Amino acid sequence: MHFSASLLSGLALAATAVDAVTPSMGRAAPYSGCASNGIHNSGASTVNSPVACYPAGPSSVVGLSAVTNLLSSVTGLLGRVLGTIDAGTTTAQGVLNDANTCYSTCHTAQPTVTLPNSNLGGLSLRAGVYLIGPTNVAISGTLTLDGQHNPNAVFIIQIKGDLNLAASARILLANGAQACNVFFQVGASATLGSGSIVYGNILAAVSVTVNSGSTCHGNLSALSGILNIIDSVLYPQGTCNRVASASTTTSTTTATTKRATTTTPTTLATTTSNAPLVGVSVDAFGNTITIGAATTSSALGAGLTVNALGQTVAIGATVAPGATTTCGNALAAVTVTVTATVTPACALRYRMR
Repeated sequence: MHFSASLLSGLALAATAVDAVTPSMGRAAPYSGCASNGIHNSGASTVNSPVACYPAGPSSVVGLSAVTNLLSSVTGLLGRVLGTIDAGTTTAQGVLNDANTCYSTCHTAQPTVTLPNSNLGGLSLRAGVYLIGPTNVAISGTLTLDGQHNPNAVFIIQIKGDLNLAASARILLANGAQACNVFFQVGASATLGSGSIVYGNILAAVSVTVNSGSTCHGNLSALSGILNIIDSVLYPQGTCNRVASASTTTSTTTATTKRATTTTPTTLATTTSNAPLVGVSVDAFGNTITIGAATTSSALGAGLTVNALGQTVAIGATVAPGATTTCGNALAAVTVTVTATVTPACALRYRMR
């Protein structure tokens, strides 16, 4: 899919197909940033999760101090890292390995939309794999990523050259899109202008620079260069609430009811009370039953059975063949739950054969 630059401004663009591959940051997911050759900070930056550097060692991390909480004080203008600073360790190696794997997954994903323009500002993109511009790409103003209320919406933005955000540029999420599902695969370096706000992971083949007053929610990876942070606030991508796909099977149960019949003629008993006490009822045989009392045909008390209306009666007191009721009540085919209440509107009417 190809769009001319004149048609792009202010449009919401959707991919015609969604790439089946969902990239993962793996062990780099809980890290705010990682780099191959070093992490340099200037100013009172706050990094709200660990950072990693590999193969460069501890001496390549400049201007950052690890703290156990954000109330901890640091000497001079050092930035604070809430967590560990992993540099030159096997842990850091694993973080960089997974960041590189994620970069490769994004780079090889088949584009579903090709945008020739070099500025994404003012666009609203839906889930898909986007190949952007001929070389370098800029964002001025706001780029919106619209999840369309799908927590699994994945955005892969492929950029051949540099990614440059203007001052106060924004990459924002809408309608359920998640930072963990956003991947900017940058073929060279990424630079965030002062006051930028970014949601999503930026994986740059070379370096990443975050200028003063910026706020980032996602991993910033400088895969063969340096991560530069200037007086900014960094967060990890956060918990990813993806929903597993599931097939739903609907089953239909057909219930069959049968009208009860009797085989032995007998004379029906009559009730002796037209005004039962409050809270009780009288059945067709003159038995007093508490209103709301329930039983099943398979769990009756000794000497009791259930008649065609579901009432509890004495065993042996049967109804003449063909007896019917004015209410049309019927016994369930298997188990009957009885609410032993008799009302005038549901009186018995019988005919004898």
